[in-house]
Amino acid sequence: MFNVFKRCYDALDDKSGIDFEDLQFDGFDANSEPEYLRIARQLTLENPAGRAYDRHMPRLPWYQGLLGRWKDSRDKLKLSREDLIRISAPTHHG
Repeated sequence: MFNVFKRCYDALDDKSGIDFEDLQFDGFDANSEPEYLRIARQLTLENPAGRAYDRHMPRLPWYQGLLGRWKDSRDKLKLSREDLIRISAPTHHG
């Protein structure tokens, strides 16, 4: 999912209205999501560009929201600017 977001974002001519940070994987909370953080760290060892660190706040609900909104997209592999704006909203995730 996050790779698709990056590829589609990079392909856009007009990126206005999109805060790409809202579409990136940025870790889990070590206190409330330790198993997810452990797995993410293992996976990102194979990908030097990957990030999996302790966010000190729960992230799973945010990622689940992204996943649900992404699944609602007509073409999940060719996201439009409007798709990325819709998927990344609401942006007040902490």
